[in-house]
Amino acid sequence: MPIPAGALHARRKARQREAASQRVEASKKAQKKKKTLAAVLKKYDTNNTGQLEVDQLKAMLTDFNNGQEPTEEECQFILRIADTSQEGGINGEEIGDAISAWLVYKDERDVIQKVMEKYDTNKTGQLEREQLAALLLELNNNMDVGEDDVDWVLANADVLGNGAITPMELSKAIAVWFAHVDAHGQSTQDGLRSSKACSIL
Repeated sequence: MPIPAGALHARRKARQREAASQRVEASKKAQKKKKTLAAVLKKYDTNNTGQLEVDQLKAMLTDFNNGQEPTEEECQFILRIADTSQEGGINGEEIGDAISAWLVYKDERDVIQKVMEKYDTNKTGQLEREQLAALLLELNNNMDVGEDDVDWVLANADVLGNGAITPMELSKAIAVWFAHVDAHGQSTQDGLRSSKACSIL
């Protein structure tokens, strides 16, 4: 039985009202988040420059880490990840990304440490090229990984630019590898790949 035109119009209006309500709610949440981040910036920007310098960033990360100070490497990693304006600090547009990156790393830190203990065979606190290659080999279900592939992952995941993969960069290295695999069709079955990634991270 055909739906009357009036009923169709009413349904359309109801959908429009629902969509409008969702937009208003999303806008409210965005405004609330913006105010919260502005308050965080104001709290740690003790010299009122409009951005967090390294020592101020360190203070913020410490508070988001139950009072435990981050290492200099961790601070530099967050700075390089979030400082998209490349002004040497974290401004109001970047502070949300800085906090998110830190919380993700903090949540994964215990697992990351276990991976580092397995592959960091000379205990330098980072994965050198050969150790990264061993990790990628396992991620690739023990199928050969080319030298160029290892170099590509290192070039794209080495945020600190020290020629190795630090604990902070490990998740990025794994994500970069799978993106590379997807782009070049080098992976084994997706199910095997996913299970292998889960067993490592």
